[in-house]
Amino acid sequence: MSASLRPESVTLAAIKFADGRIFTGVAHFDARDEAIDSYRSRNIPLPLEIDEGFVTSRRRYLDRHDAAMLMGLEDYTMSCAHMHE
Repeated sequence: MSASLRPESVTLAAIKFADGRIFTGVAHFDARDEAIDSYRSRNIPLPLEIDEGFVTSRRRYLDRHDAAMLMGLEDYTMSCAHMHE
């Protein structure tokens, strides 16, 4: 089956900064470590606003809610919504 015909799946944890840069890792803390190293090596202040999400097999960035929906975890997203009320 060609890659374009396979169902899209979540592949890596990711963090996305307001400046549009996305860093990935096996876990979110791995992605944060990559980001810190990257920004420090360029002597650029680390942005304060970040979004935690995931990257898919089609290289799309999804926030936690959209990733849960992709994985068929609608019940998970509904329970998380109630925690923030």
